[in-house]
Amino acid sequence: MYSLNQPIAINDAIAAFPTLARETAHPSRSESYAHISTLDVIRAVTNNGPALHGVTVAKVRKADRLGFEKHLLRFRVPSFTWAEESPELVIVNSHDGTSALQAFAGIIRFACANGLIVGTAFEKVRVTHTSLKAPTVIDATYRVLDTFESLGKRVATFKSVALTPAEQADMASKAVALRYPENNAIPFAPAIDPTLALVTRRHDDSPASLWHTLNRIQESVMGGGLRGRRTNLATGRNRNFTLRAVKGIGATVDLNRALFDLADSVAASHGATL
Repeated sequence: MYSLNQPIAINDAIAAFPTLARETAHPSRSESYAHISTLDVIRAVTNNGPALHGVTVAKVRKADRLGFEKHLLRFRVPSFTWAEESPELVIVNSHDGTSALQAFAGIIRFACANGLIVGTAFEKVRVTHTSLKAPTVIDATYRVLDTFESLGKRVATFKSVALTPAEQADMASKAVALRYPENNAIPFAPAIDPTLALVTRRHDDSPASLWHTLNRIQESVMGGGLRGRRTNLATGRNRNFTLRAVKGIGATVDLNRALFDLADSVAASHGATL
């Protein structure tokens, strides 16, 4: 659920995703686990200015986890909306022990509605469920909101860096590789033409700046659809495959942040001040 222009009514979000109003933690949690309703988090955040614009709830395989799932919330501050983008406060939480409460900075780009979660250069705030209290959550959100001004400068820097076709291709190659980290054992060797990640889907994405290159790559790598071939390392057989969209909340956050870090490294190679 995402609303690009209008905030999402809290009651509508709860009706669609009951886990947001869960008042108790999963039975597997110990007495030391401090539960706070995500509804209380939403109310506390929105009472301080940001408006809810996005909700994603993870799918679970076990029935006993329904209503306790990991979820991701996106809030926008109207006063921080820029001409083409808007920074967002991103909060991840769960009620089953699969995630601490985490807060990140994000960006929504109006041309494509892709939600980019920014990298490690910007603070990630993590609050464990053993110390989770409403004032702690508010403090965490303000620490992220305080990064919005510098985030705007970072986006402006990315827009000012022009990339050659070779630099764009190199960036795309590294981005595609991020889908398959070396420390993640896989039974096949994927091969995708990285230039496919540079395809321009709309006129607004056509500039050769680092910012527009990042957005094209992010949409392709996160959204899937890239075609390639892979070799089964056990049998040596080749087969065609299509890259799937990234849907898991944890994978979405991690890959987004890694892509932003990649853009940071490209900007630094151009001598940009970050």
